[in-house]
Amino acid sequence: MRGCSQVGGDESVLESSAVQMCARKIAAVAGDARTALDVCRRAVEAVESDTRRQLKLGMLVSCIFS
Repeated sequence: MRGCSQVGGDESVLESSAVQMCARKIAAVAGDARTALDVCRRAVEAVESDTRRQLKLGMLVSCIFS
């Protein structure tokens, strides 16, 4: 499971325990591993979007106050 939670170097994208918990919860309701993976994918996309927004805001603030 370690390979699924890392991209590139040692930076963790999703903790293994989080993926396992998501898979167990979704399997109990839907019984489909693809649904669990889709939920994890959407969570990562939400974090990426939020991070991009914060970076853009930080760059804007630094331009204004420079």
